Amino acid sequence: MTHVMLDLETMGTAPNAAILAIGAVKFDPAHHHIEEDSFYRLIDLGSSVGAGLVMDVDTVLWWLGQSAKARAELTRESGRVHIRQALQDFSEWYGEERFPVWGDGAASDNVWMKSAFEAVGLSCPWTYKEDRCFRTMKELRPTVDVEFKGAEHRALDDAIYQAERLMAILDTLPKDHGLH
Repeated sequence: MTHVMLDLETMGTAPNAAILAIGAVKFDPAHHHIEEDSFYRLIDLGSSVGAGLVMDVDTVLWWLGQSAKARAELTRESGRVHIRQALQDFSEWYGEERFPVWGDGAASDNVWMKSAFEAVGLSCPWTYKEDRCFRTMKELRPTVDVEFKGAEHRALDDAIYQAERLMAILDTLPKDHGLH
């Protein structure tokens, strides 16, 4: 069964946080497979704020303390798209079928995406029934980890790492967990 791992970089932590980047991968936990057709968009921050999504000072200050590589990715000018276009692209990538969508926190990535869809007047391609929390799974098996590849706080690299770590965590659970 296909699942989606979502990772967002934002300028806030409120449910309606301004989005800087969206990264996502489709994966099959039963076969330990991540599809090559991933999703990554850098968002024009002005379009996020213009849609009514909000920034907060603490998050902006947090970003200032991150690596030069992480900051450079989010501040580069090339490749940025309007938040509405990014969400339309995501919906097309996600497709018509409903998949479980994992985010790193019950009140984080999935909520931020749903708020963004609402802010620009688009329908979210999944419902609350498909929401899953990767953070909860990490708490169940805090010692299970995998090697991180790529750049931290690059949404796509984070999504790939999270999918790989989730599959490693699922391998430690009894096979009747129902998440395959």
